[in-house]
Amino acid sequence: MKRQYKVSLSLEDLKNRIVATFEAKHRRFGQHRPSLDWTARNQALLNFRFMGVEVGVTLTLGNGLLDIDARVPLRLVAFFPLAARAVEEEISNWKVKPHQ
Repeated sequence: MKRQYKVSLSLEDLKNRIVATFEAKHRRFGQHRPSLDWTARNQALLNFRFMGVEVGVTLTLGNGLLDIDARVPLRLVAFFPLAARAVEEEISNWKVKPHQ
């Protein structure tokens, strides 16, 4: 399940926002065993467990866009709209807009 956002932040500023947000959420939701691994200068893998199921998210940064690609297991698809709203609220705090 993919989402794309326009960003007006530099690559480094966007990475810093992602890391800071991850650290804050990790403290709050550590029981879900979240991990954030930068696989390239502009790409990160975010993994966590929810309801006993592993969820993976790829974050790709570049060209003024933030792409979020969540691999959501079928049994969790019903929760995706709620999770997407939470992500969008967080991103809106960064002063970015959904890409139309």
